[in-house]
Amino acid sequence: MLQRFGDVERLVNDPKIKDVLDPTTVAMFKAHLAYVLKKPAEELRSKLIAAKDMAEINGRYPALLRIAQYGEDRGHFDIAEDAYRLTIRAAQRASAPPRIEREAYTGLIKACEANQNTETLLQATQAAVGRWPDDTSYVERNLYVSLLVGKNTELALRNAQKLLQIQPKDDQRKLAVALAYHRLQDIQQAVSYLQYMDLNRLTEGQRAVFAAIARSGGFREEAAGVIKAINPKAHMLPEEKRCFERALEQ
Repeated sequence: MLQRFGDVERLVNDPKIKDVLDPTTVAMFKAHLAYVLKKPAEELRSKLIAAKDMAEINGRYPALLRIAQYGEDRGHFDIAEDAYRLTIRAAQRASAPPRIEREAYTGLIKACEANQNTETLLQATQAAVGRWPDDTSYVERNLYVSLLVGKNTELALRNAQKLLQIQPKDDQRKLAVALAYHRLQDIQQAVSYLQYMDLNRLTEGQRAVFAAIARSGGFREEAAGVIKAINPKAHMLPEEKRCFERALEQ
């Protein structure tokens, strides 16, 4: 198998290949070969970046989208984040089908979360809401991230309450309202929205937020019970991690 891939590697490095395949495709082949041949991680990164740059130069939004997804699948979330942004720009310039842009926005939000960069995540969700204001998945994510960082709290509270009125049993929407009241220093109201919630429907980071709010309302034992069930190495945004640490304090 490795011998066969070695033959392919020699083929894609042959100068004559440019007469058969376009530069973006060749660059993508080289990146994939670096992965399957188990080359050092930095070599794979450099080849992925080269493929991304080549696709950008040629305005190839389908290739940019594939590179973004490829990078995401292999844990190179920073490259994926950049490639998703480039996909959006290229798709807009080319008046591509809306599904391409939507897929890229969804991928961009996931990559920003994986990179644990709340500021770029906020920017990505704001842009997605601007593009699709009626998409509640984008709206909810933007509200939650805005509240995490403490931006536009009163407006976010009003919007979160409207969403909760539509689905009164939605636990993530309850948490958003609770977080908004907590930001506004109305701890009693914040805690009231934590009742009758199924924590299994929340991410570990959101459970940390739940615990921090509960603890601030005097429910220390309940908060401690929630925190004990969270893996300290769980993937969280920095603000969620700070909530986790606050809920651990004696």
